[in-house]
This record gives sequence, structure tokens and C-alpha cells, in this order.
Amino acid sequence: MKILFSISLACLISVTALTVAAQTTTPTTTEPRVSDAPSETAVETRQRVTDSGTELSAQRQERLTNLATNLSDRFDAVISRLLQIITRMETRVAKLEATGRDVSEARARLQTARTSLDFALVNMSDIEQLVNEFVTGTTPRENWSQVRNRYVQTRDLVRSAHAEMKAVVNILKNLPAPLAPEQTDESI
Repeated sequence: MKILFSISLACLISVTALTVAAQTTTPTTTEPRVSDAPSETAVETRQRVTDSGTELSAQRQERLTNLATNLSDRFDAVISRLLQIITRMETRVAKLEATGRDVSEARARLQTARTSLDFALVNMSDIEQLVNEFVTGTTPRENWSQVRNRYVQTRDLVRSAHAEMKAVVNILKNLPAPLAPEQTDESI
């Protein structure tokens, strides 16, 4: 056992010594490496990206189209999910109204949320055409601002609808309990 330990220790010391010797004998230069200098293709790429009048390559067109499709699919899924939730909330409001509770504010907010989501659906209806113009156009930077603005508008509409829906939930939580039949105004 002592022999194995001493052999292992000797190997470790020799490897460490060789590593230290190699590090001290390696010349250190401050010359730029080949990879540090920008290559001609990188410079050309930067020039091509900064030039707003150039068309996108086929690979970039495909990638941007896929990205826009994914965004559109996610927006469509969120909008349809929120519309389903609004429908369920409307049935809940109708049940609460049948018990004699005042739900007029909740109804108004649900209508506002539904209107926001309807506008969001209208925004998303022709987004594919805008993306196609952006990708295939000769001025992609200018077209991108239109596409981006459309996505931002849709996002804001979805957020406002969601905020209205949260407000409806809070309103419904804080509704006073319905009056029992013996506690109506007529019996007082």
C-alpha cells in the first residue's frame, strides 16, 4: 500500500513539475491572433446587415418566417384560451345575477375584455401577409417596424384583456352575500 501511494505521489509531482515548466517556457506574445482580427466575411456580413436596402437571404427568410409563425401560433392560442375563460366567467356572472347580486360592473369589464381580444384577433388576421412582405421585401428594416408594431399592439390588447379579467375575478370575490328570503326589504 505504501508503495502504491509513493508511486502515485511521485507521478503527481512529476506531472505538476512538467506543467509548471511548460507554462514558464511558453513565450507569451501580445500579437493579435488570427481569430481576434475580424475576417472579411464578418465585415461583409456587418455591412450587409447595416445596409437597409438589401434583401434577406433565403435562410434568414425561412428563420424569420418560422419565428413569426411561432409567435402567431402562441398569440392565437392565448387569445382562444382567454375567450374560453371569458365564456365561463360570463356563465358564472349569470348564475350570480340569478341569485340577486349586482354584477353590472363585472359584466362591463368582461365586455371590455372581450372587445380587446376581438381587436387582437383582427390584428392577427393579416399578420402573415405583413411577415411575407417583411421577409421578401427590398427594405426589411422598414417592414420589420410594421410587423413589430403589430405584435406589440396585439400584446398590449391581450394584456389589457387579462387585466380586465383579473379585475372581474376580484369583483366577484368581493360581492356581498345574497339576502336571505326573510331579510328582504319588504320584511324590514
